[in-house]
Amino acid sequence: MKKFTVVLLAGILAMGLAGCSLETEKAPEEQTSVSVAGENKDMETKPESDTQADTGRKVGISYAEVSAGFNVSQAEAFEKIGKDYGYQVTLLNADNNVEKQVADVEDLIAQGMDVIFFNPVDSSACSTVMDKVKAAGIDMVVFNAKADGYEPGTDYLFLGIGECYDQGAEVARWVSQNYKKEGTMRILHLTGSMSQSWSLDRGQGFVETIEAERPDNEFVSTQCANCSRIDAQQMTLNVLQATQGGVDVIYAHNDEMILGAIAAVKEFGLEPGKDVMTCGIDLSMEMCESILDGELSSCLIIDPEAIVYGLYDNYTKYLEGEDYPKITGLKLRMCDPGNAQDELDSGKIIF
Repeated sequence: MKKFTVVLLAGILAMGLAGCSLETEKAPEEQTSVSVAGENKDMETKPESDTQADTGRKVGISYAEVSAGFNVSQAEAFEKIGKDYGYQVTLLNADNNVEKQVADVEDLIAQGMDVIFFNPVDSSACSTVMDKVKAAGIDMVVFNAKADGYEPGTDYLFLGIGECYDQGAEVARWVSQNYKKEGTMRILHLTGSMSQSWSLDRGQGFVETIEAERPDNEFVSTQCANCSRIDAQQMTLNVLQATQGGVDVIYAHNDEMILGAIAAVKEFGLEPGKDVMTCGIDLSMEMCESILDGELSSCLIIDPEAIVYGLYDNYTKYLEGEDYPKITGLKLRMCDPGNAQDELDSGKIIF
């Protein structure tokens, strides 16, 4: 497989922007054990009754960062849906700080949690948290990002939404099938946090799949926009200026970054969705409306509430002694002009 290289643009470097490199030589982890939650979360993952009696079971959530719309909606879902399952939920926000997350987990341990759901700030810096929870004899679930060096089903109960490689690959397949221009496809790649596995996997899945399905491509730049709309807008504008508009496709790992990129394309004087194909992941209300406006080309649907239902459902199976998958995920669906109105009318978009 051709190694992916990042083209460092002199104009961007002169402006002081730091690009993030993305490794793609390592093969993705096997995804064969992923259990997929159904599209209809009300039928397939919701508890039998609207609200179960208080079980007295204490659930601690250590969340990496509660800021952007997706994370806020998911954090709210943990608390709301936890009550449906009869759990007492305590959620602590690490503010994207590893040291604070360690302190948060120590706090949850001191409060006597029965289980800790752990969303790592840094996938490669999890050992302190993992060791402390294990020493305390508390069950652990890892979600949204992997804990590097630790295996689901062995070192902790299970990994939630562990198919991020496939998410990036699904977007790449959509791009390959829908890109109609002749010649080399020039791609701007906007990544999220480079310390979290979800972003690395979404990047690697996209890169390797687009290389396989449409090898006549060039990644003009890969920029780490830190899941920020403002950063993505500035970085995209700088790339467009440095390449004199030489970008055909923009792929971003989340909603905020692709919306920032769209703003930059318009600021540069091009039409997003027409002159530049724009693709993202998450599907917020704003993204769906952007598709209907013709500015966002497509988006992979990630439902934060459905993820939470799946996590609680799997944990409940464990408590009841049932077999449960060690990696859980969601069915992958794209939203584009062909189904955006249906998605908007469905009432399932919660942020």
